[in-house]
Amino acid sequence: QTSHATMIASHDADKENRANGINPTHTPSHHITKRTSFGQGWETSSSQLTETERAERAQLVSAIKDQPGVVHPSLWLRLLNFDDAKIREKDSVEKSSVEALLRLYQEATKTPKEFYSNDDLASIWFGYARLQIRLGEDDEARQTLKWMKVKKIGLRRTEFYISCAHLEAKMGNFEKACDIITRGIEFGASPRDRLDQFLTFFKTKAGGRPVQHATDAKDNTTTVPASSPSITPTLSSATPQHP
Repeated sequence: QTSHATMIASHDADKENRANGINPTHTPSHHITKRTSFGQGWETSSSQLTETERAERAQLVSAIKDQPGVVHPSLWLRLLNFDDAKIREKDSVEKSSVEALLRLYQEATKTPKEFYSNDDLASIWFGYARLQIRLGEDDEARQTLKWMKVKKIGLRRTEFYISCAHLEAKMGNFEKACDIITRGIEFGASPRDRLDQFLTFFKTKAGGRPVQHATDAKDNTTTVPASSPSITPTLSSATPQHP
């Protein structure tokens, strides 16, 4: 049974989340405690992988499952980078492959507080938010970034401010995007030159239009932009590339 103290702690956590603009129904609260078991589906490889790629991926999965206790974020990041790279290589991928990658990100963020300052964990969260943005799941991406802000994960990195600003720019809110980038500069986020590039770009924009993301329901595939290093900044061909 759930203890009274646990119920109070959960209630207090919900109050804190709401105060910070986070919807508790979208809050990834599963990473508050240490892992006792793995979820389902994250270890499944894409059917689009070659036999060699499946073998390589199996080694990465084994490295995670063989850990006796809490899995270090660096191991999750290696697997995520592998899967994400395979999706980015294709103009169109199976919907099931994208859903599997989302489940993997959800599993990888089940991380205790002791890793909140870890740079690899920040990279995992940034990758999660970027994938949500690439898929057009902007509301979910906003919740992810709000959670990172509340927990102070990755706030010294440019990706945080670029991702937040990109969400505003997609809706044509270029002035707000500039404000976000400026806050990153004032906060001392690095590398600074990336923020300067985006700030210059957003300042030159006026009357921008939202970026559209396409899902082809007919053949059950999700179109993922081919520009590998980008966060889908298709506002213009001159848009700076996301780290």
